[in-house]
Amino acid sequence: MHNRNDRDIVEREAERQMYERELRRENQVARANASASTGMLIGVFFIAIFGLVAAFFLLNQRQETPVQAPQAPDVNIELPEQPAPEPPQIQAPDININVPEPQLPSTNQPTEPAPAAESAPAGDPTQPAPAQP
Repeated sequence: MHNRNDRDIVEREAERQMYERELRRENQVARANASASTGMLIGVFFIAIFGLVAAFFLLNQRQETPVQAPQAPDVNIELPEQPAPEPPQIQAPDININVPEPQLPSTNQPTEPAPAAESAPAGDPTQPAPAQP
């Protein structure tokens, strides 16, 4: 009987180890599933935030339509040709200047120079003053 008890104990021990392995395996599968679901939730969360931000920017973006610059009208204006104006002719002023001829001393008078007061009349401004030596 002793043999049978030992065998039962060994079988129970093997069943217990097998049961523990199954429990560990189930725990590993549960953790893997939890980890995958957590990663999946985080990914969905980030994609949702990205989508909301992108939608916000796209919907709030101004709709700018390209505006064409107005084109100048095609207008041909022909100006009549005007003759070039002739430059005005400037005439020199007509000024008559009379220069009196200088009086030479007569040869009948002595060769001594006469004093300046005696040779020119006092009131005649047209006569130049004689040079004094």
